[in-house]
Amino acid sequence: VLERIAGAEPERLVPWPASSGLDALILEVAVQTLAAEGILLPGLARALAARARPYVDAAGETDWPEGVLAVLRAESRENVEVVDAAGKRRPLRFRVDRIDRVDRVDRGDSAGLRFTDYKTGRPLSDKKTEATRRANFLARVRSGTYLQAVAYLLAAAGEPARGRYLYLKPDAPEREFAVESGDEEFAAAFDRAVRAVLSAWDSGSFFPRVVDTTGRKEPARCAYCAVSEACLRLDSGSRNRLFEWTQAAGETTVSAEQSLLAVWRLPMKEPMSESESPENGGGGEES
Repeated sequence: VLERIAGAEPERLVPWPASSGLDALILEVAVQTLAAEGILLPGLARALAARARPYVDAAGETDWPEGVLAVLRAESRENVEVVDAAGKRRPLRFRVDRIDRVDRVDRGDSAGLRFTDYKTGRPLSDKKTEATRRANFLARVRSGTYLQAVAYLLAAAGEPARGRYLYLKPDAPEREFAVESGDEEFAAAFDRAVRAVLSAWDSGSFFPRVVDTTGRKEPARCAYCAVSEACLRLDSGSRNRLFEWTQAAGETTVSAEQSLLAVWRLPMKEPMSESESPENGGGGEES
């Protein structure tokens, strides 16, 4: 629905639809979505449209407070360059839900380009202070799980830019998690994760992360993995062997093992930077 609102034409002022027009658009997309899935139950499209409406409204309230938005393009496929562990420049391809031209700075945005990735789940952090939310966000980038917003900044080609995740869940305590051009901590975390992942890809070190780096529990994603029945995730012996090997491997000289360990260690906590220390209001637990 949001893609249809933004339209296919690049660089134009996009008005937010009137309520009746928005209802019709959401229902139309619901019908098309169910048909594509082969689901033709009578009345289900209206239920799906009603379910989607609060999320669409959240996007409108956040990004269209004045009724019109300067959209550069939507569902844009971007191709940028990153540097791998060997110092070689490599292509990185991704898709952006929407790119805007932001000229005003009175609503918290910096003037320049704004790249948006929509999310409908729970925000990556529910902490109360901005400093702690930033620390949680940075930790996710370091672990290699939230790289997209930082990658967006590369597509700005030197222009001031803001890459963000916009959470549309109606009761989300915090809608936006963003990073801006020039943020060296996020850039360094992104660079480290990308180098590690590309190295593992090149060496063929595709291992099952069936346990976390503490050896105590499996990652949450295992609970909804589509191929979990074909995995050894419930085999405690396999989990223990993987964890014990990573603990005993040390500084191996085998390139494939080095690559595996680099990816394995991404989620491990690094020493806190000065800005994250409790003395400076970051990183600590909140009451």
